[in-house]
Amino acid sequence: MNKQKQILSLLLTVILMMTVCFPVFAADITDKGATTVEHTVAATWTATVPAYVEPAEQGQQTAEYAVTLEQAVIPDGKQLTASVAYSGAMTEQNGVELPYKLYDESGNEIQSGAQILTEAAGTPDESVSVSFGAALTAKAKYAGVYTDTATFTFDVTEKTYTAEEIDANPLLYGIGKTKPEYVVAQFNEDYTEVTIFKNGADSDGIMKVFNYSTNGMSPMVKNKATLKQATVQDGVMNIAAYAFYCCSELTDLLGGESVTEIGNSAFTSCSSLSSIQALGADVKKIGSSAFNGTAITEINLLNIEEIGQWAFRDCKALRAVTLSDKLAKLGEYAFGACHSLEVCTIPLTAPITEIPAHCFDTCKVLKNIVIPNAVLSIGTSAFEKCYQLADITLPDTLVEIGDRAFGYCLNFTNITIPKNVAQIGDSFFATNSSYSAKLASITVDEENASYKDVDGVLLSKNGDTLICYPCNKNDTNYVIPDGVQYILSTAFQGGKISGVTIPASITNLDTNVFSDCKRLKTVYGVPGSYAETFASENGYTFVAQ
Repeated sequence: MNKQKQILSLLLTVILMMTVCFPVFAADITDKGATTVEHTVAATWTATVPAYVEPAEQGQQTAEYAVTLEQAVIPDGKQLTASVAYSGAMTEQNGVELPYKLYDESGNEIQSGAQILTEAAGTPDESVSVSFGAALTAKAKYAGVYTDTATFTFDVTEKTYTAEEIDANPLLYGIGKTKPEYVVAQFNEDYTEVTIFKNGADSDGIMKVFNYSTNGMSPMVKNKATLKQATVQDGVMNIAAYAFYCCSELTDLLGGESVTEIGNSAFTSCSSLSSIQALGADVKKIGSSAFNGTAITEINLLNIEEIGQWAFRDCKALRAVTLSDKLAKLGEYAFGACHSLEVCTIPLTAPITEIPAHCFDTCKVLKNIVIPNAVLSIGTSAFEKCYQLADITLPDTLVEIGDRAFGYCLNFTNITIPKNVAQIGDSFFATNSSYSAKLASITVDEENASYKDVDGVLLSKNGDTLICYPCNKNDTNYVIPDGVQYILSTAFQGGKISGVTIPASITNLDTNVFSDCKRLKTVYGVPGSYAETFASENGYTFVAQ
C-alpha cells in the first residue's frame, strides 16, 4: 500500500479478565470498542479499573488489560502514541479507598501520564499489543465494588526523521539551514504536492538559502514541471531564496502561518500562483523579486517591516495590498506594473522615510494611497503612469520629489507642495499633448523657502526659474512673470496655451521648451528683445507689446 494513500485505522480491543467478569465499554470512542482516529484529533478511551475487587493480598494483580492495534497503518511523517492517566485510588461505594498502581507485563510500574505505546509511520502490518495490569498496593479490608477510571489517550503526532531516513527516501529532502534534517520537504509519489515541515523538537525551522545553479537548486525547483501545490506547516519560519523559483505550475501555497521571512526570488515567475491563504500575517521581511510575476490577487502584510525591490513587480492580478504600521523600508519597483492594483493601504504612522524610485510605476488603476507622515522623499517615477490616481496628500516632512514622480498622473487637478520640500525634479508632473491630463494648478505652502506658486504655476522662491506650468491651465495667452530668467525645458510639457508673453528678463531659452504646446502660434514681447529672436528662430508669430 502506498504510504501517501494509507488510511490511519486504529482498532482498539480492551479485554478485562478477573474472577468475576464485567463488560467494559469504550464509550468515549465507540460502544463497539473500536474506532478510526484521524491524525489531527486526539482520541480517548476510558475504562473502569477494576470492575470488581475481592479481598486480596498487597501486590496481587486483580485485573489485566491489553491494548491491541490491528493492521494499524500510520501516515508518513506521523507517529502514534498512547498514554494512560489514572488517580491510583479505587473507591468503594461507602467511600473506602483502595490504593493501586498499573504495571506493564514485565512488572514495571506505569506512572500516570506515561506513554505505553509508540509506533512509527508505515508499521506495523500486523497486530501489536501492549498489556498491563492493576495491582493493589494495600490489602483490601472489605469485599465490595471498588472503582477508578483510567483514561487512555491515543494521538498521532509529527514524526522526527533522522538524516539517514531522509537520505534513504527519494520523496524526502533535508532543506534546513542549521542542519539539513531540521526542515524537511516531503513530496507525494507523483511530485505534484510538497509538504514542508519543521522536523524534531530541536529544529529552529529555518530553511536554507538556495540558488539557481545545478548544485544549489531547491528540490521544489528540480520538480517544478509537476509541482502544483505546496503546504508549509506551522513551525517553519521562512521561505528561503529561490525555493520555488519559476515553478510555473504551482497554483496553491497552503499554510505558512509561522513564516516571518520570504527570501529573494522565492516565488519569482510562479505565474500560476494565485492563492497564498495564511501567508503574510506574520511576515516581517520580503526579499527582492520574491513574488515578481505571480498571479496573487490580494495580500495583507500586517506585520511587514521591509519589502525588497521588485518584490511584487508585474503582479498583474494584484488588486489590493494592506501594509503594516511597522513598515520601514520599500524597495525600488516594489509594486511596479501591478496593472490591477486599485488600493494600497499604508498607515500614516508607518516609520517609512522613502517612497523609492518606480515603487508604484505603471499601477494604471491605482486610485487611493496614503503617504505616511515620516516620508522624506518620493523617488524618480514613483507614481508615474498611475493614470487613475486623482489626489494625494503629501506630508509636511517631505523634503524631496523626484523627477517624473507623478508623471502622467492624468486625473490630478491640483497638487499642494508642503512647506519643507527643498528639491523638485525635472518633469515631476511630466505629460505630453497626446494625453488629456487634468492638472490645472499647483499650490505651494507659503512657508516653503525654496518654491512658490504664481497664479497656479510653480516657480523658484526668488522667481527667477519657471519649473512647471500645469498642462491643463489652458491660458489663451500666458504671461511669464517679470524676473523669470530660466525656464526648465520640461516646464510646458502638454501645455494648452495658444500664446505666450516672454519678458525682457529672459535672454535664452531651450529650443524645445514649447515643442509640446501644439496650439502655440504667437509669441508676445518687447520689440528687439530675445522674445522676438526666439519667435523668429522657431517659427512662431511675433507680436510686439
